[in-house]
Amino acid sequence: MLCNRTVKRTGDPCQRHAIRGGTVCPMHGGRARQVKAKAEERLVVAEAAKYVHQNGWQPVDNPLTALADVAGEITSMKDFLRERVQAIGVRIRETSDKGDEQLRAELAAYQAALRDVVAALNTIARLNIDERLARISEAQGQMILRAFDAGLAAVGVAGPAAKTARQAAVRHLRVVKESAA
Repeated sequence: MLCNRTVKRTGDPCQRHAIRGGTVCPMHGGRARQVKAKAEERLVVAEAAKYVHQNGWQPVDNPLTALADVAGEITSMKDFLRERVQAIGVRIRETSDKGDEQLRAELAAYQAALRDVVAALNTIARLNIDERLARISEAQGQMILRAFDAGLAAVGVAGPAAKTARQAAVRHLRVVKESAA
């Protein structure tokens, strides 16, 4: 890819190659730290997009559970980055200029992870996800019991035997629900 800047003297487009992942050549700012960082980010995003395109993706069937999973993943990432940032004090004494850049990147990644966690948790709180998931689980349990009752009726089980069977099914569903929590 060619640099997207123009030559000041002539106004012609720059004919130099842009830095890898970037939009400008080294002469037009491609050596700047923030430009290199953005170029690296573009490369990572392009690699992720290629992976998704090659391997496909699954649609989100339950957005509430998916959001809770994302919040858990972001929180785990934040915890990992926090450990890296806490180790900065030790590493600062033994770093070079390149190490300083890595330290800045780790701190920036940690700060971004904190913002992401706060945003995800705010979304969860605002949407009352715990309540909604509980209602969904309850509705699923009721559907299972209706199917169970229909099955009992289909084989001719009624009266006290049906009531005993239904109570046993309810107990087993509670055990399943508690073990999932």
